[in-house]
Amino acid sequence: MLYLLIAVGICLLVPWLPVLLLRLAPVRPVPPLSAEDMDRLIVQLNPKRVRPATRKQTAESSQQTITTPRQNERRPNRAEVDAPASPPAERTPAKPRDTRLERLTLRSYQWVNLVILPVFIVTMLGLAIGWALLFNFLGDEHARTFPSGVFVFKPAVYWAIFGVPSVFLGIFGCAAILEPLTRILLGRRYPEYCYWEQARRGLAGPVGVQLYGRRFVVFAVVLGTLMALWVVLAMNWYVRLTENEIAIKPLFGIGEQLHPYNRVQQIVLTSHTRVKQDVIPSEGLHLRFDDGQTWSTGQSFRLPDTPEERKRLLEFLCRKTGKPLTQAKLIDNVPGW
Repeated sequence: MLYLLIAVGICLLVPWLPVLLLRLAPVRPVPPLSAEDMDRLIVQLNPKRVRPATRKQTAESSQQTITTPRQNERRPNRAEVDAPASPPAERTPAKPRDTRLERLTLRSYQWVNLVILPVFIVTMLGLAIGWALLFNFLGDEHARTFPSGVFVFKPAVYWAIFGVPSVFLGIFGCAAILEPLTRILLGRRYPEYCYWEQARRGLAGPVGVQLYGRRFVVFAVVLGTLMALWVVLAMNWYVRLTENEIAIKPLFGIGEQLHPYNRVQQIVLTSHTRVKQDVIPSEGLHLRFDDGQTWSTGQSFRLPDTPEERKRLLEFLCRKTGKPLTQAKLIDNVPGW
C-alpha cells in the first residue's frame, strides 16, 4: 500500500509545480489610465450620480440661451451700420491632446524562448523516462502485496502502462528545472523577461496573472485526479490461480471475479498474436468459461519465462479443470471461440 500511495502522491502533487512557480514569478504593474478612461470609469461606477448632473448642466445652459431678454439688446446706430464689417479673427486650431498611454517599451526576449525550447524537449523526455522507470519499480513492489495464489499474473511492464502519465509528469516537472535555469541565464533581467512574457500573453497586472493561473489550477486538479485514478486501477490489476478457483481482478473494476475450475470450458495456448494487420510470434494463454466470458494473457500479462514454469502452469490448469490443452497459431483459428 505504501508504494501505491507514493505513486498517487506523485500524480497529485507534480502538476502543481507550474502553479507554484507562476505565483512566485514577478508581476508587471498595471499601466495607468488616461483621462478619458478615468471619466468613463467614473460614469460606469456612479451612473446615477454623474449622468443626472451632466443633464442638468446641459439643460441650464440651454435655458440661459433661450431666456435672454430682448429688452436688454442695444440697437446699433447709423455709423455702426454703415461701417464695413471687420474680418473675423483667425482662431488658432487647438492642438489635439495625445491620450495614448505611455507604455514601457521592452526589448524582445523571444531568443530566450528559442534557447529554452530544445532544453525543454530534452528535459521532458529525460524526466518522462525517469518517471516511467520509477512507476515500474513502484508497480513491481506493490505487486508483492497481492493476495497469494499458486500462480499470479500481473502486468508484464508497468512502465508501458504508465507511459502517458509519465509524459505529462515530465512536462510538469520541466517547470522546476527550467525556471532556475532561466533565472541563471538572465540574472537581473529576469523580472524584465517576466514582464515581457506577461505582456505577450496579454496579462495586465496581478488580476490578469491570477486569472491565467486559474487555468493551471483547473488543469492540475483534473489531470492529476485522472492520473491518480489510472495508477490505482492499473496497479491493482491481476489474475490469481488458487487451489479452488480463478480470481480475476479486472482493470476497470473494484473486486475480484471468481470462477471455479469446473466452469472452464476450454484452454487454448497460441503461438502468435495479431497486432493490427501483422501477425507476430507471442505465446498466449486463453480461457473460456461456461457463461461465455473469456480471459487471455494478451499483451499486458505474460506467461512464465522458463519452460519448466510454463509446463507446470499448463499441467496445473488441465488437472484442475479436467479439460485438454488446445494449441493453435492464432485464437481466431480455434473452433467455437
